[in-house]
Amino acid sequence: MTIETKTTYTRERLLRANDYFALSRKWLWWTLGICTIIIISCSVLMLALGSVDSTVMLCLALNLIIDATTILMYFVVPRLTIKKASILNSTLEASFGEDEVHLKRITADASVEQTAKYSLFYKAVKHKGDLILFISKVQIYVIDLGAMSADECELLKALLVRKLTPERVKW
Repeated sequence: MTIETKTTYTRERLLRANDYFALSRKWLWWTLGICTIIIISCSVLMLALGSVDSTVMLCLALNLIIDATTILMYFVVPRLTIKKASILNSTLEASFGEDEVHLKRITADASVEQTAKYSLFYKAVKHKGDLILFISKVQIYVIDLGAMSADECELLKALLVRKLTPERVKW
């Protein structure tokens, strides 16, 4: 049985996928948080001891700049630049067969088709009504699960679990 669906890449859908991608970098956020806490704690301690100098202030300022830059890079910049994305308002037609997936992306300027074996996919994640198919850690396809019936969603889930292994499917 083949499961077919059609997804339009709206601004909201692309930003939801970006948010998942950004928040999935747990090591980044933990490292950033721990370093920030250490630097701020050391700065407060040195301030309490009365030994604040320009080096301490420079470290504190650099830490805040790194924090702000990271947040801007992952959350603010995509929201400002999404209107120029070439895939905005494009359509993805996906057909999930027993042995392979047929994907066709249609934009205003071109149509690109790809047929892939399931082994090509790195993982599949259900996130806020969408299915995010990872070809690598940075290349994804977004499938609108809302455009499918509940039965089709269950069949797709079972197919992905069978083809990708349960560890690589987060439903």
